[in-house]
Amino acid sequence: RHYYKNSLKQALCIQGGNPKAALNLSKEHHGRLWDAIQTENYGLYRQVQESKVLTTSANQSTRLPIRLLMNNQPPLQRPCLYATESRHDEDANDDATTTTLGAYLSKHVPDYFQNGLLKQEQLSDESKPTSESSTTSPVEWKVAGLSQLPLEADLMELWQDLRHPDQFLHIVVLS
Repeated sequence: RHYYKNSLKQALCIQGGNPKAALNLSKEHHGRLWDAIQTENYGLYRQVQESKVLTTSANQSTRLPIRLLMNNQPPLQRPCLYATESRHDEDANDDATTTTLGAYLSKHVPDYFQNGLLKQEQLSDESKPTSESSTTSPVEWKVAGLSQLPLEADLMELWQDLRHPDQFLHIVVLS
């Protein structure tokens, strides 16, 4: 319970850009979230989530809490600034253009991904596309345990649908 509570607070700090949301989360909300997780009560979990306690404003760049795990290295935990269409101010920068899984992986795992795609040199000779075979790779990525999701997948949709109850989207890259 203690680990979950701290992990949730980290995600809320990343998401909001400051600790305000984490500090404003009441003991009652923590208890209800924990009860929902322990009893596998998704209805109760959604009820707390929809109470605006765990949400941020979508009218600006949104910070998505993501944990990237690569092989046996410690997780990389940084906000992914997701640019919304309505954001056109001076704070918008290169970081605010990450909108796909491929773009995120290109930024954080440049040895294997480039321009939102798997680097061609990562494909072995046997796995390079031919007229009879499909492309395979020695690099594997998983999002919330699901293998090889399309690199064109929208990061906000992945986060909304596949995030862990602590609000982090977990991405694993294995080589």
